[in-house]
Amino acid sequence: MATKDNILRAGESVWWGLLSPPVGLGMCWHLGPLTFVVRRYEQEWQFCHRSSLWPDDTPSSWTLSEEGDNACAEGTIERHVFSHTNEELLIEPLLADRSVVIKSAGPILIPAAEQVSFYVSTPLWVRARLQQRHHTLLDIAATRLSDTWFGPSTMEGELCYATTTSGRLHLDDLPVRVHRAITPVRINNAGEQPLKLEKLSLPVPFLSLFDTGTHGLWTEEITLHHDERKELAQVVVGAQPPPPYHQAQRVSASRKTADKSILNKTFGALFGGLIG
Repeated sequence: MATKDNILRAGESVWWGLLSPPVGLGMCWHLGPLTFVVRRYEQEWQFCHRSSLWPDDTPSSWTLSEEGDNACAEGTIERHVFSHTNEELLIEPLLADRSVVIKSAGPILIPAAEQVSFYVSTPLWVRARLQQRHHTLLDIAATRLSDTWFGPSTMEGELCYATTTSGRLHLDDLPVRVHRAITPVRINNAGEQPLKLEKLSLPVPFLSLFDTGTHGLWTEEITLHHDERKELAQVVVGAQPPPPYHQAQRVSASRKTADKSILNKTFGALFGGLIG
């Protein structure tokens, strides 16, 4: 009988890694609100997935087992057909394919000349791709998100996903949610007036994922410098998560790359346009 240890080579501590299941075997993940099944046939990789409603503040865990008869009842089925299926399948976590608009549970006021760090989280995506060909077969969200437009007008901005956050200030207040990634956000109010923060756009397609172990998956730290005397806020993306996770292992790269000027133009304008 196949087990989690000899099919998911990354081991029991993480839900991602390489799969090389025998023909005819199906494996089932329960990852917070997401259930997805991978089945291998002689000429086909088949996926079934469904996502249930899941309150944002609910802690989550994951399990991996052989597929049961009703593991993915009423789910979406995708079939990928080949001449043969003798390649390894890589299951990996990713961040969203669009920016995520974070709306706070209530307005947050940051006095002039103050710096504050928040911990916010966004849902993960699950990607399955053939290890040798680098061919993506599956790219799905663990949590269903609504669409929203974010920008200073209906003519300027971008289509994003929307989620809410409590804007936690301390690590100890963070629930363990394996289907979400934590982004540390530092806001520097360099202006002369208090800054009212109600929502901002996180550029998650430009962020990587790091495995911190005890506190799950994190991204690099984002620093936003706000000054009402300037048209754009300055956006700085760090090289890794902040302490105590400087040494966290990178497990997936960003979906997109951009230099400093592009980040400032794209996200600094949105940040400056909706707060203050």
